[in-house]
Amino acid sequence: MRVLPELEERVSGRIEVPQGSLDVKNFFYDSTMEERMEILRRNEVDYVMIPEDSSLVDALERLPGLTPVDTPSERYVLLGVDRSKLPG
Repeated sequence: MRVLPELEERVSGRIEVPQGSLDVKNFFYDSTMEERMEILRRNEVDYVMIPEDSSLVDALERLPGLTPVDTPSERYVLLGVDRSKLPG
């Protein structure tokens, strides 16, 4: 992951990106469904908020352990996570 050039100039040495930040990026863009389930477990996630137009919504709503939560939002879907019921 590329770090802002201004930050590189102010900090000497290598800058490590926090694992949680990498997990968020990977969850939404670069992971298999199995890897996503591991990310939810590793970070002890209770809820996931996903843009309504994301292709992930349909895939995640069909999995055991992920339940839609009724919210007034028209732009996001909120899913409750029961880690003990997640596949894999």
